Amino acid sequence: MARPPKLNAEWFTHMGGLRNDRRVKAIRTATGAAGYGIFHMVLEALTDADYTTLSVDAFELELLAGDFGVSVTEIDSLLQIGQRVGYFLIDEANMLTCPELNKWLEMHFEKRNRSRNRGSGDKLPQPVTETGVSVTEIPHNTIQYNTIHNTTPTHPTPAAEGCVLSKKNEGEVAAEKLPAEGPDASASHTRGGGADVATLVEFQPEPEWAEPMRRVAAQMIAYWGLAEYQQQPRMALTRFCRTLFQGGQGEVLQQQFTAYRAYKELTGERRHDWDSFIGKEAEQFQNADAGWLKTNWVEALAAARQNPKYASAQHRHSGGPAASAGRATTLDRDSYTGRRPAAAA
Repeated sequence: MARPPKLNAEWFTHMGGLRNDRRVKAIRTATGAAGYGIFHMVLEALTDADYTTLSVDAFELELLAGDFGVSVTEIDSLLQIGQRVGYFLIDEANMLTCPELNKWLEMHFEKRNRSRNRGSGDKLPQPVTETGVSVTEIPHNTIQYNTIHNTTPTHPTPAAEGCVLSKKNEGEVAAEKLPAEGPDASASHTRGGGADVATLVEFQPEPEWAEPMRRVAAQMIAYWGLAEYQQQPRMALTRFCRTLFQGGQGEVLQQQFTAYRAYKELTGERRHDWDSFIGKEAEQFQNADAGWLKTNWVEALAAARQNPKYASAQHRHSGGPAASAGRATTLDRDSYTGRRPAAAA
């Protein structure tokens, strides 16, 4: 019995400077070192999958999350970023491919096809006494078989088209295992219209809010003192900022966070934990208990500045009433930073 065709690979190779690829840099910047690890686990899963293609619907994402030991949101966020920069492709059927990975595996697949072709070549003629059939009848019988079954001899499919077959499979049996050509086939196998998507996506300019979003995320990471190894909260804050900026709430978030910092510093009140400030990601950070949304911090800061209780603290931070009056019209929101005030006497 012939061994089933092999449609995947056991390993992939890549350049040592993969982390310096512009698209990979964008993924690393958005997701951090933990996201870079998830990125490589996605490549490993694609390598192990048939035709280097993975389903990424909701159910499969749950399975991947369990396999990787991370949340579904982290995987989905990474795939969205990878798709935007053109490193991953996701078609309408939620099938994930990586054109770059297919390039790395192309030589591996070609080598496998060469081995298969050598194994499926014409065998040497056998003596009539052993086979019972004349040597001259072998080509004739093959042609007659194809004629009767109304088929044509099959040819090996190039490795670039995704043919990943065992060398023990040959002829029509191997051909039946190849991915179908046409609109339903993955672009990574057929090099159809979908193969050009990466080029189009790669050169799309990033939105105008991208740079302000990264700046606010960096300010939040610094405000809560999150170290480099605390990748989970750092990624959560980045996703929080991206979600709000994408939803058109970037300006509101900037105003709220700037006023929040100034208010907490002026009053000496205990600040929120980072997760209670951003709220629940499952609710798109719009739950009423989220610290950034629960209070209008701009109004709270204005009221606190009018409160005589905080007059001495405001005096120490501003350098005096006159200086305070002058700075109110010259400093932007990001200027309200400094040391935590001493407790009021």
